[in-house]
Amino acid sequence: MCRQEIPANYLDNPNLIAAPQTSVAFEGSYQWFYAGRNGWWQYDDRTSSEIEAAYKKGEQQCEVLIAGFLYIIDFQKNLQIRRCDPYRKRQIKRDLITIQKKGVAGIRQVPETVSAGEAPVNVDDIDSDTLENSLSDED
Repeated sequence: MCRQEIPANYLDNPNLIAAPQTSVAFEGSYQWFYAGRNGWWQYDDRTSSEIEAAYKKGEQQCEVLIAGFLYIIDFQKNLQIRRCDPYRKRQIKRDLITIQKKGVAGIRQVPETVSAGEAPVNVDDIDSDTLENSLSDED
């Protein structure tokens, strides 16, 4: 790591990354989504691009790296399956980028009254589904 001193008030006022501003629009304005509690989450641009490339090649499955874990994307069953734990599954779908969604890659959408470039991401805004998916063995 950087070995820089950490200010005493850092945990009270962390300097976090800004929320994603735009998404890559695919041909026909489609994007990939995964199911979470009470809604759909959009994959991040890199992951969605990998999934879209495999989908367009006509492959039945592809592997992607998400939060340090390898997942199998099964286009026939519309499932995301963790490679090392096949019981951890989520539904996936390819849909219009304009559909109602909870956010992108576990980060809640910024309200439209606030510019995405101005608002830092709060720890409370990170989706518990995504945290649980990457930190625990329970689904």
